[in-house]
Order: sequence, then structure tokens, then C-alpha cells
Amino acid sequence: MGSGSKYGFETTTGLTIQQGLFEISSTAKHAVGTRMQLADGRVFYYAKAGASALAAGKLNFSVATVSGHEDVDVSAQSAFDKQVTVTVNTTAVTANQYAEGWISTRQTSGLGQFRKIRSNTATTETTGTSVLTLYDPLTAALLATGQADLIANPQLGVIESATEEQLPAGVPLVAVTASYYFWNQTWGLCNVLSNGAIPLGSMVVPGTVAGSVKEFSTATNDIQGYDQPIVGVQAILSVDALYTIILLQLYP
Repeated sequence: MGSGSKYGFETTTGLTIQQGLFEISSTAKHAVGTRMQLADGRVFYYAKAGASALAAGKLNFSVATVSGHEDVDVSAQSAFDKQVTVTVNTTAVTANQYAEGWISTRQTSGLGQFRKIRSNTATTETTGTSVLTLYDPLTAALLATGQADLIANPQLGVIESATEEQLPAGVPLVAVTASYYFWNQTWGLCNVLSNGAIPLGSMVVPGTVAGSVKEFSTATNDIQGYDQPIVGVQAILSVDALYTIILLQLYP
């Protein structure tokens, strides 16, 4: 619906809203990764919290990639097939771990294909096979000697973290119970925890306090900042350990 009178906000995407902006849910009301844009320009993606609860106004991160799910062997498939079987390395796959995620072919055959995964089966062992069902068919055949990478949806199982070199996913407007579904803000003016005093107009990156942002600096004592992802731009002068306003710039 264009107007969200039931929930007190307006969207610009024509999305039929099943869960309010300030609501959390133990069951999925939308597909993880569903995009919603508000009339004021803010953008949200439907997300699921990981094994720990999330706090309102704290930056969360996508789960780390699984090394055992990179460079996996694929089954021989013809063009126009919508299923691919992969053999994982050292780490088992749970059912639908990669639902709404992607498979990316990397070498040997059918190179450069990037397909969204509708569902996947679990493996029975750490080096077992998982059947991926795709939304869209392959456009080039795969050989059994081909390799691919599995990429989870960045909004699935998000966590707070003090490790700065990670992929930021968004900021929730409300506290979120572990493993619950919610709308994760990814773009626009946003209230978030400040790590240090940040000057107006500065670029911000993940902070050293879990869920916070700090000023991006090229000073000698902060040269590691070059390895950190940009979260957005500071919109007001901030005070350390208090919440502040940034122009969040993750997923538009």
C-alpha cells in the first residue's frame, strides 16, 4: 500500500506492509532482504537477528562468510536448470541457510553467473551435498569440475560486534529479540551510538564499541581506518558514548 496508516508511516515502493516499522516478529512476515523506502527518503530492509538480541540505535553486521562454503564443487547442470547441487568443504549447511542468498560461479565452467537462491537442503555431514533451488535459471551449463561460492543474504542473522572490519548491515529502530524479524534501516538520517566526538560532515566507520560508529581518520594512530567500511556521514556534532545523528549510507 502507498500509505501505511495502520502503522503510522508512508512508503514509496507500493509494498503491502505485513509488519510495522516498530514491530518485531518471531515469524517471517516478508522475505528476508525485502526493501522498503519511506516517503522521507529513509530505506529499510527486512532482517532477522542472529543468536543475540539487538539494541535500538546500534549498528549491526552481516554474518561472516563461511570458508567451507567458498570454492565448493558444483554438479553438472545444463543451461536453463534451476537447481544446483554443491559439495561443501569442512562445514555443514543447515536447511535454508542460503535462502534469499546467492551462488556465484567462480571458475572452470559457466563463469560469472550470479543467481539468487530460493531454498537449500541441509547437508548430513561436514563435506556433504546441498541442493540449491534458484529463483532464475542458469544461462550457461556447469561442469562437475566447476567451483562456486555461497553468499548468505546480508540481512540474515545480523549481529552487533566490536570487530570493525566487517560488513555493516543496518541499524534497528527498536530493540530486537534474538532470532526475531525486524526492519533494519540502511539509508537516510539515523540515530546511532557514537564512539568518540565526531565532527559534523565527517565520514563514519564502525567503532571499537559494539554497535557504535566513529570518525574515519587518516591519522598515523588510526591508519587501520583504511581497512574499514564507510557507514555514512556525520550529520551533527557528536558526544562520545551518546547517541547521534548520521546520514546512513549502506544499502540505498
